[in-house]
Amino acid sequence: MLSRFSVLAEKLHDGSLEVVPGSTVQDVAAMLGMEEKDLRIVLVDGRQAQKDTVVVDGSTVVFVPPAAGGG
Repeated sequence: MLSRFSVLAEKLHDGSLEVVPGSTVQDVAAMLGMEEKDLRIVLVDGRQAQKDTVVVDGSTVVFVPPAAGGG
């Protein structure tokens, strides 16, 4: 599990990712190769977001990894 999330850091290089206007949280996750099961808790600009939340220019998106043992 942890190795999957450390791979994401490698894909981001400088911590940023350019996305097409109108992209959603789910689109960003797909660009990073994340699986839908990894999208349990997502924050956009510090607020809890859904998979269909649109990400705008300058947004900060945080994917909180599932806790070990939590089905």
